[in-house]
Amino acid sequence: MTAPQQFALRRAQQWSAAVAGALNGITDQVEAAARRLADGWPDARGREWTERLHVLQRALEGHADAATQLGRVIGHAADDQALSGDPGSLGYGPLLGGTGGRHVDDRRGVTIPRLNDEADGGG
Repeated sequence: MTAPQQFALRRAQQWSAAVAGALNGITDQVEAAARRLADGWPDARGREWTERLHVLQRALEGHADAATQLGRVIGHAADDQALSGDPGSLGYGPLLGGTGGRHVDDRRGVTIPRLNDEADGGG
């Protein structure tokens, strides 16, 4: 792996950790707001808004966990690449298929596959 690739992976890992930290901080603030709201408005409407804040809190926790997991995956990928020594194996995104395709026959349109197709000689 080249130095710029290693640097890019480490930056992505740091970014992921920063996002997770920020989301965790926001989650703590939402949780505190929900507690204050529940204490201040113990009626049905207060409970409704408190529940909405708890839903938001759970969503933020899920996103923070995903960011943390992404950082772990990036770190493992960087470590694996450094150990393998194969600089060409680090891909960016999905790989495209080749352009060397060919038609296996001249039929066009929808074809329903069947067992013992005539092309197999099974008739």
